[in-house]
Amino acid sequence: MLHHQNISRRRLIKTLFCSSVAMKLNLSHSVLAENSNAPSALELLAIGDFGSGTEAQFATARGMARYANGLKRKTDGILFLGDNFYGPMPSGTKSERWKTGFSDPYPAEVFPGPCWAVLGNHDYHDTAGNEVTQLNYAASLDRKTRWTMPGKYYRVDLPANRPQITFLMIDTNHEAINRHVHSDGDMSDPFWMSAEEQAAQSEWLENQLISSRAPFTVVVGHHPIYSEGSHGD
Repeated sequence: MLHHQNISRRRLIKTLFCSSVAMKLNLSHSVLAENSNAPSALELLAIGDFGSGTEAQFATARGMARYANGLKRKTDGILFLGDNFYGPMPSGTKSERWKTGFSDPYPAEVFPGPCWAVLGNHDYHDTAGNEVTQLNYAASLDRKTRWTMPGKYYRVDLPANRPQITFLMIDTNHEAINRHVHSDGDMSDPFWMSAEEQAAQSEWLENQLISSRAPFTVVVGHHPIYSEGSHGD
């Protein structure tokens, strides 16, 4: 029957997994009633694998701007899901690509909220040390910036007053993943989290998951658990 309906075993497992997650939310009536009086809905955009600098990036950005301009309010922020910059990024925190690849396609007048970013494999791989550059960019300026990456992993609760959702922003660049993705490239220098960093992040994540959080929690990372893309799960 599964074959006849063109439903793979893998797809069935994914469906059951997602359904189980939804059931595990188990929100009580009191929580739902309390949240019925919450502030208006958040308007967030999310984009990943975008930092090519090509026309495709700018076309997508224009589509995001059209959506944002059509709202009756300003967006609350953007989630940058990694691979924020492909290819060379000379001059580090002073690179022209901060303008051409960030502030120009996603201008503050259209997207005034914070831009919460996580790291992708190309942020590590394509320019040595670029993951550190992205972490240090905000601190390198003498002015406020929307670019928000206080660490390789961090927490965001929205809205700040009576949060309705908790984002746990994590770094998924582990050696086993990035070696596989870049198996045809230079492996002379590590371009992934160290074992010590991974252990510290895992401990942090476990502590967050047992801590007090908003009614909904979303874990944000570059590499998906399930993917129909060429890299697989």
